[in-house]
Amino acid sequence: MKHAFGDLAEALNSQPNAVVICTPAHLHVPLARQVVEAGGHGLIEKPLSTSMDGIEELKQLSDRRGLVAAVAYIWRAHPAVAAIKQVIAEERFGRPVEVNVNSGQHFPYYRPAYRQTYFTSHATGGGIIQDSLTHVINACEWIVGRIDRLVADAKHLLLEGVDVEDRE
Repeated sequence: MKHAFGDLAEALNSQPNAVVICTPAHLHVPLARQVVEAGGHGLIEKPLSTSMDGIEELKQLSDRRGLVAAVAYIWRAHPAVAAIKQVIAEERFGRPVEVNVNSGQHFPYYRPAYRQTYFTSHATGGGIIQDSLTHVINACEWIVGRIDRLVADAKHLLLEGVDVEDRE
């Protein structure tokens, strides 16, 4: 590691071109604003935020300064997803009118420390809806365009110590 910093202000004083923001979700927008105000591009971990507060202001600020403040949705980089996008763009099977996705992840295997992370609380960006569903929505909108209706079955089913999706 060439440089290490004690906090964001110290890091921004070094005038980086870009910053990756991978903190709990409720901190993303305020930190991204600091990055853009300092003249850097920001790659922000998903979800962008746990509320709409400050999002429009961040967008306007980054647009005015000609900087990028983007959310790190990785499915767009997956070759299979890119291939699906190409097939849809070619209208090989006509224009899509509905998208159905079935997705899941075995957290005890892929994220064994999930009980000790942001995942257990909506306030910090946790739960299946905020953590995973946003990737699906982003990929689908990239492939087919704006989505105007969404139905999700994301009830808490298995994870002991996590009940964030049990809210009604």
